[in-house]
Amino acid sequence: MKRAKRMITSLLFFSLLGFSGTALPDGGNGGDGGGSHGGDGGDQNRKPKIHYSVIVEPGDVSLEVGGIQQFTAYMEDRAGARKDTVFTWSLNGRPIGTLSEAGLFTAVSSGKTTVVATAGRFSGRAQVTVEKDSINGRRGYHVMVVPHDTILIQGDSTQFNAFLLDSTGAVVDTVFNWVLSDPDVGTLDNAGKFVSSDLGHTRVIASVGDIAGWGHAIVVRDSTVLHQRIHGYRIVVEPRSVILAVGDSMQFQASLLDTNGNVIDTSFTWSTDGDDFGVIDGNGLFHAQADGQGFVYATVENLTGKAKVMVRSRVTPPGRTRAGYRLVIDPPDTILLVGESLVFTAYLTDSSGNRTDTTVTWSLHGNPVGTLSEAGEFTATDQGIGIIKAQIRRFTAVARVLVVTEAGLAECDSAQIRFRDREGNQIGHIRRIAEKDVLKISGLPFPLNILNGGQVLLPPGSLDQGISLEITLPDVAEIRDSTVTFEEGIIAGFSFDVYENGVLVHPYVFDPPVQIVLPYKPELMEELGLDVEDLSVFFCNPDGTYDPAGILNIVLDTTENRIYAEVSHFSQVVAGDKKLYATTGCCTRVESVLPEQSRLYPNYPNPFNPETTFRFDVGGNMSQDVAVEVYNTAGQRVAVLLHQRLEPGQYSAKWDGSNQAGQAVGSGVYLIRIKMPSVSLTRRLVLMR
Repeated sequence: MKRAKRMITSLLFFSLLGFSGTALPDGGNGGDGGGSHGGDGGDQNRKPKIHYSVIVEPGDVSLEVGGIQQFTAYMEDRAGARKDTVFTWSLNGRPIGTLSEAGLFTAVSSGKTTVVATAGRFSGRAQVTVEKDSINGRRGYHVMVVPHDTILIQGDSTQFNAFLLDSTGAVVDTVFNWVLSDPDVGTLDNAGKFVSSDLGHTRVIASVGDIAGWGHAIVVRDSTVLHQRIHGYRIVVEPRSVILAVGDSMQFQASLLDTNGNVIDTSFTWSTDGDDFGVIDGNGLFHAQADGQGFVYATVENLTGKAKVMVRSRVTPPGRTRAGYRLVIDPPDTILLVGESLVFTAYLTDSSGNRTDTTVTWSLHGNPVGTLSEAGEFTATDQGIGIIKAQIRRFTAVARVLVVTEAGLAECDSAQIRFRDREGNQIGHIRRIAEKDVLKISGLPFPLNILNGGQVLLPPGSLDQGISLEITLPDVAEIRDSTVTFEEGIIAGFSFDVYENGVLVHPYVFDPPVQIVLPYKPELMEELGLDVEDLSVFFCNPDGTYDPAGILNIVLDTTENRIYAEVSHFSQVVAGDKKLYATTGCCTRVESVLPEQSRLYPNYPNPFNPETTFRFDVGGNMSQDVAVEVYNTAGQRVAVLLHQRLEPGQYSAKWDGSNQAGQAVGSGVYLIRIKMPSVSLTRRLVLMR
């Protein structure tokens, strides 16, 4: 029996998909502004509303074009007590920059805009002013100076190099003007050679016209400062993994990090596995020469970091072109009540954030939750999760729509989320989401960082009561040094365990199913020789076999490199080559766990067309005769799906809407009946042709 909760429908409606992780505090309506405050008054019998403000830090900031600023936010009540939660970040004003889901702002053009942090109807904001200068004076071009950071002993010299890159990352030949921000630290000639003369720090600036980039030079008295800092630190190379076409170049950057993640300025020695696939110069600029793969290495003292490189004769990333364009759907994710409508729009953006409106082909995938017109107008007709897809030429984009009823919003249970490593240690803080919220996985350290970018959505009614959910790597993931690899044919995966009152429940069946989103790496697909049509999602059983039964509505987003799927229960869920499993017959053994009693679970989808899947348990401690049959409401047997002796265990079966002769039956209500010597179990099915 679900517990009733007093909730404000309007607050829930606007807080659903944009709010993930920690649920909002109990409270009333809020307005926009630097802080959002609820109104006073109301029924004296109601719980007093708590008034919150959203604080965004820093409040106001000025940047140069190309500058980066990390914004953070938290909620504060009138007493000054702080409440941490998860916010949706957006820009309100001119598109002078980009803003990530974590609040990282990157300036791309001059002007003013407002950064807004929103949790439900609570919001706070900060103003950003971007000054003209510098890095992107001409649209799409920027200057890269390498090394970006270096430490010199007083009296030593080093050679800085500059590259003018267009929007595709191609190097444009040109001549630079070199200057120092602090000429007292050293001298710099017209070719970028720096000679240190005094202790201190300076920017080494290379410019062409109104475009400029810079590196940093730190001059120290002797090398002992550097030697003392090396112990216990690590090197991170960016990008971590890349696919290049033969003839392309890629500038790699390396960072020396201390145990707290702080960057230590230094210079690196660069190398590769060999020169079969490409070569790298002393500044980290890699040139792809032939088909192959390997690693590039950045070394300082006894520390080494690496990045993987794959070189192919021809490379075009999925969903993008060499010019850096991508297709965007607005809104990206949303929630609607049954009967409501919303018009989706789509546009192309380039690498600088410039927007180009375009005409796309719209399609609706997943559950039959509504209708979608050729112009992108969606009308919600039934509750569930749908996927909106826009496509133009090779560009695709995906947005999720959750359709609910007002009654479904009135009662929402929640789930407590923990992440654990292979030894069972908790990683990060405990998170909590309610039914209708999205858990967006981010900020996890290695090796759980491969889960970053994943999501879990619990639709209203999917939980019988509050649960605890633990997420970790699947058994098919192998941890090696600083990388995580999967068994052959697998490209991504989660492992889920569900607990009720501290007791493991396996399997925990969700009705309706929950939606998960699995991130994947295109370069891994390239390495495995997989195309989009080769991919599917399936359960990984304890005996090492794979089973797709109970996983529905699989949709691939090749722009954001994510796979959407709905699962009826949690265990180990992986994505990969569909050749890994073979479906035989209607019935599949799902788990080797021995259930205490026989049980028939709800089928999904219901109503269905053309196929529905259901799960059942064979209880006891010995095998028994099991018949799985379909009847119409007149009591006539329509089909026999299974009649054989089964061992105790958990099974999955499906019905394709055909009779015993293999002919499609008409729309209507049917009964699925499972008969065993000691029990007969029945559920209703609705077929809609």
